[in-house]
Amino acid sequence: MTQQFLDTDKLVIANPLWNLGLPSKLKNWLDTICVAGKTFKYTDHGPVGLATGKNAVHIQSAGGNYAGHDFATQYISGLLTFLGVTTVQKIAIEGIDYAPERHDEIMSAAITDAKQIAEKF
Repeated sequence: MTQQFLDTDKLVIANPLWNLGLPSKLKNWLDTICVAGKTFKYTDHGPVGLATGKNAVHIQSAGGNYAGHDFATQYISGLLTFLGVTTVQKIAIEGIDYAPERHDEIMSAAITDAKQIAEKF
């Protein structure tokens, strides 16, 4: 899995927000690709990411509204940046449980975001 990650230049991660965190299989994959000497290295000035030149899109659904301040978003963005990923963009699908009457509006906004990101991805 680590080599597959290194060989790609575009990465899409899609997940639900589970109890303010990541699904365990996604966390397991992220742990698998964190390999000292392959995806990052230690230097005298601290760790340096080796997975440079990559673009990532993180798509996440959540019943409530977190505006990117949930632990899962912060973890994925921080970890990918740590590994050297150049760009991490977010598509949030949030609030459908909180405001089910806004379902169509929320989904439409997420689709619009996805189309805009896809044009440059």
